[in-house]
Amino acid sequence: FSPSFKLPTRRYPLIRGVPEYVDLNLIYRLPKRSKVITLPESARIETACSTFKREVSNTRGEIRLEASLTRRCERITPENYEEQRRAAKRTDELNAEAIVLRLK
Repeated sequence: FSPSFKLPTRRYPLIRGVPEYVDLNLIYRLPKRSKVITLPESARIETACSTFKREVSNTRGEIRLEASLTRRCERITPENYEEQRRAAKRTDELNAEAIVLRLK
């Protein structure tokens, strides 16, 4: 869970710094005779201040994972904090999902 969102509520704005965009593209080449048991789900989480997007596919012996995070706000107002906190928690949960393979 993001350390910035530890408090359940806020009285004052949370300063997040400059807006940023992070893009991650991964290709996992699977071992021969392997079977995918679990695969993270594709997902999208959008708030007034951020967007997290992840696309996952499994084709032709490889897993492709494309993820992006956009943070638009320098400050999170107390009114928007709870929504942003829920989104950060869900993003952390999605990022903890595992790829599990079984070798035949």
